[in-house]
Amino acid sequence: MFNDLMIYENMFIGEELTKGGILDRKRMIEETRIALDRIGLKLDPKTYIRDLGTAHKQQLEIAKAVHNQCRLLILDEPTTGLDPEARKLLWNVVTNLRKSRNMTVFLTTHYMEEAADADYVVILDKGKIAAEGTPLSLKNEYTGDFVTIYNAEEEKVKALGLPYEKIRDAFR
Repeated sequence: MFNDLMIYENMFIGEELTKGGILDRKRMIEETRIALDRIGLKLDPKTYIRDLGTAHKQQLEIAKAVHNQCRLLILDEPTTGLDPEARKLLWNVVTNLRKSRNMTVFLTTHYMEEAADADYVVILDKGKIAAEGTPLSLKNEYTGDFVTIYNAEEEKVKALGLPYEKIRDAFR
């Protein structure tokens, strides 16, 4: 992404280079506006990239994928630095693209909940594969489901006849 260019210029930089000529500015702005609208970004296409925050820059990359009708989207920790609302919007857009366009998404993340909807997960440790499989198979192998009970007396929890542990103000 080029900070000294406007959003619409960034959106079309590949076409400018590969087609070797100047594209129609009005068409570029309108197509950029359409791509931004498709992912819910209310930005002026004439805004400079340097004036955007991290969340908008991340979302703009996805808008470029929408515009270019990509079948493959590679995301390297796309939610780093995003607030919860921006994270939710980003994942809604990515999920919609995966389903509506049958798009393949390669994702790197440190957050397991972000990989939960993946078809397949590879966990790396120091550059080597530590585990791989579907999210469900990995969850079943390395962890489990827990129920946390709040505002209960320990005798009642013990009466359930299941293993439990006391955590702060609850039982798991």
